[in-house]
Amino acid sequence: MQGHVITDIAVGNEHCLAVTETGDKVFAWGQGKYGALGISKSQNMRQPVEVEKNPNVKVDMIAAGARHSAFVCRNYDRDLYMFGHATSGQLGLGEECIDKAFRPEKVYFEDKSLLV
Repeated sequence: MQGHVITDIAVGNEHCLAVTETGDKVFAWGQGKYGALGISKSQNMRQPVEVEKNPNVKVDMIAAGARHSAFVCRNYDRDLYMFGHATSGQLGLGEECIDKAFRPEKVYFEDKSLLV
């Protein structure tokens, strides 16, 4: 994270996230067993690593749950991306994601009026 200005941090049970001032980068570290680090593999990281997201996506807000993570984009639609443990449907990704998502996946809402 050296050379980046961090403006927000989120702390989960066994992992953390940090977002840069520009929203260009999200960093994660800690337990990666369930995909909560967003790095395409099940690996624990003792130092911050960059979350594997689309480079065109600018992040505004981050959140860390027990074994999953989320971020909200700065774009007009305020897109939501989720990743990590999904066995209870907590990622909102539908039937195609029944176990875990190792990389950020966009959550689609049927009713956009639910978004603030």
